[in-house]
Amino acid sequence: MSKFSDYWNYRLPKHADLNKYDFWLEGKLENGKNIKQALDLGCGNGDDTKFLMNNGYSVVSVDFSEYSNDKVSKINKGNTFYFDMSETHSWKVFPNEFFNVVVANLSLHYFDDKTTKEIMKQINRILTHGGKLYARVNTTDEKEAGAGDGEQIEPNFYKNPNRGINKRFFNNEDVIKYFSLVGTVNFTEKVIFMNGHSKPIFEIICTKEAEQTLEK
Repeated sequence: MSKFSDYWNYRLPKHADLNKYDFWLEGKLENGKNIKQALDLGCGNGDDTKFLMNNGYSVVSVDFSEYSNDKVSKINKGNTFYFDMSETHSWKVFPNEFFNVVVANLSLHYFDDKTTKEIMKQINRILTHGGKLYARVNTTDEKEAGAGDGEQIEPNFYKNPNRGINKRFFNNEDVIKYFSLVGTVNFTEKVIFMNGHSKPIFEIICTKEAEQTLEK
């Protein structure tokens, strides 16, 4: 396991009982008679996985944490596994245009510019035409999580030895820059309550249009 994985094996159980699920996907999903395919990208404690399953989706749940995979596999047996989204070869397990929905709840803000762009292109590749990415990311106002704290490696991307993890913080321009590689972008800035404090985030919905391709 990597240092990044070790970080989440420690952090996830520490806050498991502190945070209550806020049902942020409520009213956003398209339900129908046909079972739809969903990917929970960075499934954490499994709250989004459970919500998707309860809404009729067949869900693949992936995470970079052993703790997360062990916990979520109990509710999504056979469809939960370890996944390093920063490695291009990891994405090869997913066929083109397979998922109707990808959910990335606070899991896309840990990567440098090149890796973030590649992740977005891979999400575009695996989404069906008209498929949607639902995501939440930290904003540049999220001082509690480390915005502006530590060495700035790239604009809005920081290395903080005390936290033991690199983290990206998004402004409006960053949201458009990265998420437009997935599809048409709609986003809202919100404040949620998490880990015992208020947390400013962007809540993002991207829709893959028919003419979009991985090479964009």
